[in-house]
Amino acid sequence: MSNVTSIILTMSFIEGPDNIRGLNGFLEEQGQLPLADLTPQMIRGKHPQTWTYGGGYNYFPEQAFLAELACRGWKRPESVVLVMQPEEGPAVVWRPDCGA
Repeated sequence: MSNVTSIILTMSFIEGPDNIRGLNGFLEEQGQLPLADLTPQMIRGKHPQTWTYGGGYNYFPEQAFLAELACRGWKRPESVVLVMQPEEGPAVVWRPDCGA
């Protein structure tokens, strides 16, 4: 039996690798594998001006991950978008609350 959640996380290049290292550390603490860097697969003549990461997870701690994302020190929070697609039910699109 499984309960798979697919994750896509994209953000501006300005964010750099520090937030991903922190998120991957959180995932490791939760017994999950790190997010995979999908950016190289997106190069089609021009390099995307974003970092894009993703993965498929079994029994993913969705609420804990959203809380972890919310407390990251984003430099450009308006550039951060997360899509979580659970095996059943609607997709979740999340963006940091930029105070708007």
